[in-house]
Amino acid sequence: MSDRDAVWQALSHRERRRIIDLLRSEPRTTGAIVEATGLDRFVVQRHLGVLRRAGLVLVSAQGRERHNALNASALYQATIGWLRPIDRRYTAALDGLRSQLESNDEETPVDIQRLHVNQRIDIDAEPRRCFDALTGDISPWWGSPYLMIDRPDTRITAEASLGGLVCERAEDEQSVWGTISELAPNRCVAWTGRIGLGGAVTGTVRFTLTEQAGRTRIDLEHESIGAFDPESQHSYNSGWRDLLHRMKALVEDGESYGIAGKNTQPPSLEVLGSES
Repeated sequence: MSDRDAVWQALSHRERRRIIDLLRSEPRTTGAIVEATGLDRFVVQRHLGVLRRAGLVLVSAQGRERHNALNASALYQATIGWLRPIDRRYTAALDGLRSQLESNDEETPVDIQRLHVNQRIDIDAEPRRCFDALTGDISPWWGSPYLMIDRPDTRITAEASLGGLVCERAEDEQSVWGTISELAPNRCVAWTGRIGLGGAVTGTVRFTLTEQAGRTRIDLEHESIGAFDPESQHSYNSGWRDLLHRMKALVEDGESYGIAGKNTQPPSLEVLGSES
């Protein structure tokens, strides 16, 4: 039987789950568990034996007493730790969102919104160049009005490693857009976090790169859920369109329309806007 199987078998009994729940707050002696559950001492000892063999409970002696403590690591590895890294991050983010919403002391109901943006752009460059533009210093194509720290000295970077930050930094201030939750060089990069929406919000934006006859097609998908202004859907639709065209201008022509350059909408997008 694997360690994971032993954990799940131990948790299959209702009374053992009650004991685990008691140990979540603090270690307890066997006598304290007997008192809290109302179970026979022999029954509690038998359940504790199963939990110890599964690695869920650790025992330490303090004088004549034996204290039982929850081994949270074993519980994590058999449950959340079983998921893929991206799923673990998204699960943790959603649980954090739930906690924030449930801890709201106000009587007014919270209006949960869902945002979903899909964008596509073709860039006349190989995937490696597009991937390089999406990671590292992205200030050459990212800029106003899509900054949380809108200052001339602001720079924004997307660290090219799982768990790395997508972060704006100025001399005495910094603000995080998300963390890198997926990374496949020259093929895909994704961020998970508030993505600029703030408050009780979580979401993921994913850039998928596909090579097509020497060019690169970038598919952007941004999905967020939480308490935010319904008008954000329109704002993010137009904002991502603008930023993708800024990146296209940088990769194809070397023109910087981000905070590190002209910090404005590129002329190509203005022409498209006038034609639509």
